[in-house]
Amino acid sequence: METYLNNLLFIKRMKVVITIPAYNEEKTITPVIKDIKEVMGKTDYNYQILVVDDGSTDKTVEISKKAGADVVYSHKKNCGLAIAFKTEMKKCVDMQADIIVHTDADGQYPS
Repeated sequence: METYLNNLLFIKRMKVVITIPAYNEEKTITPVIKDIKEVMGKTDYNYQILVVDDGSTDKTVEISKKAGADVVYSHKKNCGLAIAFKTEMKKCVDMQADIIVHTDADGQYPS
């Protein structure tokens, strides 16, 4: 029992950052964020959702915030997925993530 409690306390101290690169995803990002919040809300993890907007010209930023993303960072122009991924990793370091989970904004992967 003591090992279980120690593991549970360890998990609660770990910070998970779920990263979502997004480019013109105003139509799909809300259900993705809501699904993540639903799944993670059932765990003991301390988590945050990070959206890296890669210069979207639609309402991706506004909708991401409204849907409940904790942090939304925007590139001034579209830089491509590789640069968005590098930005995600830099932001995760800044956020002191212990675990990084990367997913897509279009709902391609189930939560």
